[in-house]
Parts: sequence; C-alpha cells; structure tokens
Amino acid sequence: MSEILNRNIAPELKSIQGLRLTVPKILKLDNGVEVFIFDNEQLGLSKINLVFAAGSSNDENPLTAQITNAMLTEVTKNYNSAKLAELLDYYGSYFETGCGHDFASVSLYTLHQYLPQTLPLLSEVVLNASFNEADFVQVLDRNIQDYEINNQKVSYLARKHFAQLLFGPEHPYGKMTELAHFKSLKPSELIRFHEKYYLNGTLKIYISGKFSDADFNLLNQNFGQLTVATQWEIKEDQSIVPNKELKHFVEKEGSVQNALRVGGLSIDRSHEDFNDLKFVLTLLGGYFGSRLMSNIREDKGYTYGIGAGLLSFRNRSILSISTEVRSEVAELAIEEIMKEIEKLKTEEVAPFELQLVKNYMEGILQRSYDGTFATMDRFKELELAGLNNLHVEKFIKDIKRIDSKRVMEIANRYFDHKSLIILNVGNKS
Repeated sequence: MSEILNRNIAPELKSIQGLRLTVPKILKLDNGVEVFIFDNEQLGLSKINLVFAAGSSNDENPLTAQITNAMLTEVTKNYNSAKLAELLDYYGSYFETGCGHDFASVSLYTLHQYLPQTLPLLSEVVLNASFNEADFVQVLDRNIQDYEINNQKVSYLARKHFAQLLFGPEHPYGKMTELAHFKSLKPSELIRFHEKYYLNGTLKIYISGKFSDADFNLLNQNFGQLTVATQWEIKEDQSIVPNKELKHFVEKEGSVQNALRVGGLSIDRSHEDFNDLKFVLTLLGGYFGSRLMSNIREDKGYTYGIGAGLLSFRNRSILSISTEVRSEVAELAIEEIMKEIEKLKTEEVAPFELQLVKNYMEGILQRSYDGTFATMDRFKELELAGLNNLHVEKFIKDIKRIDSKRVMEIANRYFDHKSLIILNVGNKS
C-alpha cells in the first residue's frame, strides 16, 4: 500500500544545483539573415517569429512603427483582409504582431503539416503589405478608439507620463503619443517606414516547434532574397533629459483610484549589479508575499496589488514601483513605499526571508524554460539584448551568493531619495 500524502506538510524546497540550458541550431539564409531554431519533433506545431529593428524609436512620429506593424496582417497587395483570414482559418493558423520601442515582430503559428501553405502567407504579409487609404483609415480609427479609452485610465496615463519624466519629452522612450500624432499620420509615411525597416532593414528569425531541413529550404525560398542590412545595428542612445523635479501630480478628474509610480533610470542587463538589484526589487515588491504587498495590501488595505521591478529596453532600464490606490490614501501609500525602501537600506534582511526570495526566483527561472516555445522566448530575450546563456549562469550564482549585507549595499546604491521620481495620477486627495 502506497504512503498517503500529507498535504499539511509543504514539500521540501530544493535549490538549483545546475541548469543545463540548450542552445538553438543557428543557420543563415542566402542573404545572411540569422535563423535560430529550437526543433522539437514531438510537437505538431511550429512558430516562425520574425523580429525587425523597426520599433517606435526609429521615427519622429511614435505611431508610425505601431500602425505599420498593425497593418501588415490586415491586407496585402494580393489578398484582402477577408481572404487572408479565410486562408489562415482553413489551415488552423494565425498571425501575431507586436511593436515596442526597439523592435517589431510578426509571428506565424501553424500546424507543421501546413507549413508549405502558411509560410508563403507570412512572406506575403511582410513583403507585399498594402497601405491603401481605405484600410489605413479603418486601422487608424480603431487605434484612435483604443487611445481614447486608454486615456481615461490612470494606469495608462501614469505609464506614459512616468516615461516622459525619466527620459525627457523628446527622447524616443519618453515621447508621449497624442491625438495630433494620429491626425498627422499618412499612408505615405507607413510605406516609407515599411520600405526602410522591413524590406531593407535588419531581421532575425526565431523558430520553435517542429522544423525540418525541408522547412528551412522553404524559409529560404520565401525570405532568402530579401534585401537586408549587413549588420544588426544597435543605435547609440540619444541624450536623456530627465525632469529635475522629483514629485509630480497629474490630475484626472472622476477617476476612482490614483495610479502611483516611484522610480528612476537604472542599470542595464549587462551591468555587474543587475541580478542583485533584481533580487532586491523582488524582495521589495516582486512577488505576492513581498514587503510592499504585505504592508500596503495586507496590513493597510490601500490596494489590491503593488509591484516593483526593472523594465529593460535595449539601452536602458527603468526601476519602477507601481500601484493603484484610493485617492484619499495616495500620499499615505507613497509614505509607506518610502519607508519600506528605507528599511532595505538600514536593516538587515532575516535569513528566512532571504532564502524565501531565492527559492521564488529560482522557481520562476525554471518555469521560464518550461517547453520549447518558452525556451525560445527566453533565448530571444537574451540574444536581442546581446547576452547569452552565460548571463543565466551568472544569475543563478548571484542569487545564491547574495546576503543581507549585499542587499543593504545595493539598496543604498540604487535607491537614492534624491533621484527617485514620484508620480501621482488621479484625483487630488
């Protein structure tokens, strides 16, 4: 008779002793485009992810990149939107697009057996995208509606105002989208952007799932003749002009809650202290049992949730603490956030709490490599940042090594009250 499991006793926690990370197969198309492949013969699904250096930081109008990327899968020179949707639906496939400050992507999810039929459709939307006036107006109208809805949310307003305060209003990362940007955008600008950054720009291809040599030949037929830049350029960061004032309020009448942001510009992924700072931010507000959650949610009841972390771009990172609270307790919540930061700087962390956060972060790391698609996503994140699996090995070593004195050292180094910007968006308390 098997032993009965006692669910009142938590299972033993085991630390990562070594994480054996796989590396993708790396091939090149005829035009030199790098292709990274995590092949899994057991899967019947394939994901083809095209990543272009076509983010919003490449154009004066922050919307040009976003609308160009959105229109790729809407209509082409050979297919209208209905026909394109019909073909994808028939093969049980779909497209996914995305556009950030640095990169833009177009992905195809398809059953492997239909790759010969669906991969040419991916080529079609990239190479033969259409930016005709009628479809442009429809896509723009939808995006204007989304913008107007988002502009009523204090969380959205806080996010864009916070970025502007940190980088400055003219920096690509800090430039706020306004209604005027929609009104001034023309199809000709999308055609120009598409020509420069999709048809003659830089491209990398990340493939996960089932993928054979024959599939690579098909990929080469569809994308191997594309004109691409010879090198994957990383642009020099433009001048940053942060706001000199530290405390800011943006009024949003009628809001139910206020959105708070506390933080500043921080170190990038390649910095020696990056992993230790990530640990400190996790302890502070990076998981459900964190200090900020325990204080501001559980003890004070000011919020449903609060988080702290690093948001990494290609050239910079943002250290950010964010939450939404009732208007009347906004200032009190800010006081409690600053108190918790001060504790990290002046009081040693107990061994139990240190180990708890270490276990949590190791568990999250392992889960981030659960499956072929997740492994590729993690690899792509590192590769686009100019890093590799050695960064992950360093992460594990840094997390295991960190102690309470190092936590205090990092907190004092990167949580300077004289440089932390505080933003409060909503009703006046």
